[in-house]
Amino acid sequence: MFSLDRRWLVTGSLLAAIIGVASGLASALFLVVLAHATDIQTDHPWLLYGLPFAGMVIASATATLLLVPIVAPPVVAAGVDPIHLGIVVVFNLMIGTITPPFGLSLFLLSNMTGVPMVKLLKAMLPFYPPLLITLAILTAVPALVLFIPNLLR
Repeated sequence: MFSLDRRWLVTGSLLAAIIGVASGLASALFLVVLAHATDIQTDHPWLLYGLPFAGMVIASATATLLLVPIVAPPVVAAGVDPIHLGIVVVFNLMIGTITPPFGLSLFLLSNMTGVPMVKLLKAMLPFYPPLLITLAILTAVPALVLFIPNLLR
């Protein structure tokens, strides 16, 4: 039988409450923004650059379920291939999962390795610019993304 110190229970409960409240407020704010974003009509896929911010505050599966039905119709109507859209959305949300403040993969990695979050973030800094450049290239040059799917059509 093991015993838990009261301080551990209080600290764990407070951290869970803070994360839950912050996540809930971020999700609520995000839903308000999405409700107003449904009126957006665009001729360019630059709207997709906001998806990493979604991945920062909510889980990727939730962001996919919330965002794709809203973002896809105007972007596909503007002429973007649905396969291209899917790959760009997944890449966007992947960047969001490794970006603070709520990057789930960062928290998991920090917990599994025992490396403090600050040290992990400092180690991750050199990887963000190449990821964002790759995102820009994938979004701006659909031929790179669609080369193999076009061969299969």
